[in-house]
Amino acid sequence: HVVLSYDDVTAEGERLRRLVDLNLRRETSPSFVLSWTVRHVIDETSPFYGRTAEDLLAARAEVLVVFSGFHESFNQTVHARRAYGSEDIHWNHRLVDIFIQLQDGRSALNFARFHDVEPQADILL
Repeated sequence: HVVLSYDDVTAEGERLRRLVDLNLRRETSPSFVLSWTVRHVIDETSPFYGRTAEDLLAARAEVLVVFSGFHESFNQTVHARRAYGSEDIHWNHRLVDIFIQLQDGRSALNFARFHDVEPQADILL
């Protein structure tokens, strides 16, 4: 579950903290044997639409991620929560692929690259 949290002012002038659920391309995954990237499309329905990095900083925006899933090794449900501040958002970037090819041809996950990003020239808006 992913939520955008930010400071806002109502039409009556009341200051409040808004919580807006982000629509995700895929909200669940039946398996985490490989990896999974959570994706939110920024279109006219997105709370990010038309906003700038400065807008998000001024609103003290945060992206809140709440994750739960079944861990087969432990035979129990695990939970995690992470907050990403507006300073953590990389504009016009994408996550680096964490899959690597081993010399013997097998694929592996390189978790050292888990938070790495790279510029993305072909942004679709």
